[in-house]
Amino acid sequence: MRQYREALDGTGLYTDSNDPQNLTFFADRANIVSVAESSDGRITISSSGMDSFSVDIKPGTVYELSADEFCASASEAATKLAQDFLAKVQELKKQHYQ
Repeated sequence: MRQYREALDGTGLYTDSNDPQNLTFFADRANIVSVAESSDGRITISSSGMDSFSVDIKPGTVYELSADEFCASASEAATKLAQDFLAKVQELKKQHYQ
């Protein structure tokens, strides 16, 4: 770790997570709201900062889909949610660090 810090010394690069710019970024990232829906529209997942989640399952879904179909639909919505969040984080990084 000491060699790492020595290598960065004098470069003007900040690596401290307590840097004010980083703290602002972390706070903004915690407020990102992401929403995603399965392609069949049966499952919608939303999150705030990827800390708290809400899942909406359309009535009748559990009875109308097989377990495999339900899992595939839920997995699709979860994947889209993660992609939405990551895309928003990339935009946030541009705003804070470029």
